[in-house]
Amino acid sequence: MEYAILGGLVGGVWALLLWLSIIVWVYRDIRDRTRDLGLQVLAVFVVMMFFPGFNIPGLALYMMLRPRETLEEAYARSL
Repeated sequence: MEYAILGGLVGGVWALLLWLSIIVWVYRDIRDRTRDLGLQVLAVFVVMMFFPGFNIPGLALYMMLRPRETLEEAYARSL
């Protein structure tokens, strides 16, 4: 019984940390891809709206809809 509680606690903490790390990654990635604050907030919200451990659909949606190139790549291409 004690091992089940400990396993659930460890699993919950792991899921929460995974959820938070994906949110941070999405924020940093979208910030490198656009200057539009509304799009940045929307991208982070799409990933955040799924509960910890279940944000894979939000991440997949973000990966499909994010701009293809970073601002740095667009600048280099324009030169």
